Amino acid sequence: MRSILRPHSHDAADSVDPTLEGSSAGILRSVPAVRDVDDLRLRWIGHRIRAETDLAVDGRLTLAEHT
Repeated sequence: MRSILRPHSHDAADSVDPTLEGSSAGILRSVPAVRDVDDLRLRWIGHRIRAETDLAVDGRLTLAEHT
């Protein structure tokens, strides 16, 4: 039974492929107002990926300019 479950144990967890995390951080850093991406967390919830992160943005911009 273990040999059957082991190849799919990664799928059973909510973790995401690390290469997706790297490319997601790169996309976020390409946004002009974003200065840094910190603590990016991606995880599967059902059939969707949920992303959470802390962003450092240009402090000279107003909140309205960030959206």
